[in-house]
Amino acid sequence: MVCVNCGNAVEHGDNLILLKISCGPPNASAYPCKECGRLHWADGLGVFNRQGCAAFLEEGHLVNRDAEGKETSRF
Repeated sequence: MVCVNCGNAVEHGDNLILLKISCGPPNASAYPCKECGRLHWADGLGVFNRQGCAAFLEEGHLVNRDAEGKETSRF
């Protein structure tokens, strides 16, 4: 798949990140771009939080960024 942020290739593989997507037990698989860290669902769509901020994997942390690229949260 192609990164929605920078256009580089995103591969399914060892870079699997499990994200909790509800209050219950379900998790979903996401894949980071090796170039910019943008997270993607298995179907290639970008991951967003409930507030509409884009999700990135940066230095082992989940980081949400708003439309201007400003960090809104880090986990």
